[in-house]
Amino acid sequence: MSIKPEIKISILLPVFKTEKYIERCLCSILYNTIIDDCEVIIVNDCSPDNSVQVIENVLKKFPLLQENVVLYFHDYNQGLAAARNTALLHARGKYIICVDSDDWVEKDYLEKLYLEAERTSADVVICDLIKEAAHSSVVSIKNEWCSGDCVQNLLSGRLQAWLPVKLIRHSLLIENGINWREGLNMCEDLLIMTKVFFYTKKVVYLGQPLYHYNCTNDSSLTFELNEDKVLQLQNVVKEIENFLPNEYINVIKELKCRIKVWILKGLKEPQKSDFEIYNDDLLSRTQGLPLLNRIFFYLCEQRKYNLVRFILNLKK
Repeated sequence: MSIKPEIKISILLPVFKTEKYIERCLCSILYNTIIDDCEVIIVNDCSPDNSVQVIENVLKKFPLLQENVVLYFHDYNQGLAAARNTALLHARGKYIICVDSDDWVEKDYLEKLYLEAERTSADVVICDLIKEAAHSSVVSIKNEWCSGDCVQNLLSGRLQAWLPVKLIRHSLLIENGINWREGLNMCEDLLIMTKVFFYTKKVVYLGQPLYHYNCTNDSSLTFELNEDKVLQLQNVVKEIENFLPNEYINVIKELKCRIKVWILKGLKEPQKSDFEIYNDDLLSRTQGLPLLNRIFFYLCEQRKYNLVRFILNLKK
């Protein structure tokens, strides 16, 4: 699909097992102030529930906007990365943004991001998000780290990878052949944003929380890890390592450290092979790592797994 300048933003919205949340999500998008000039590309990734019926019922409430919404169907479940690729393939907007179907957005979410992109000629505009738990709402602010080397800040954890808070110039993706690596559905935002930040010329931070991240969905990909997800995480790191030049070697080691801690904390019963992930990199001897991380890796290298388990249980 070619870019059509009159379409301001293409909203990429994969749907899978979000029957409970998709109505709130889609309504929040369709109530947006500049939705008339945007398109919503929904991809049903063979959701086994009634998500599509809910979507169709929502669209009946917005008869004037039905032409702004396109619904595509996968023949079989292909995963989040493939669903986003399908949506991107059909996108025609000047800018791209991804929304997760269990979340929701502020009514001026699209407008504020778009106006800031146009005002500053930025390739990427970033806002903040609100983490929505069962009984609390907390604004998450990390995105002021978009100044300087964004790749460095992203991989070190100072800058969030979350795609829904990033409006991206569509042509940047096309010109650099950036899309999702199908089959890598864990941390796919980290891989994509590494490539986007590597090629981008200008990133702007809009310090306003415009996106609501739902922390209550226990079917979310990141809710609990298993061995397949662990392998996906390792493959994402490998892709990043192969993509970036050698000047990023130290921050990639820092990324490996964070990923390993995430893996060991996310698995119910880590196995010996999990404790030994990245041990060959001797990360505990990397001077740039925080002291606690160096101690953690030292214990892993020394195969003091019971002590590592004890520390992880304390953190949990």
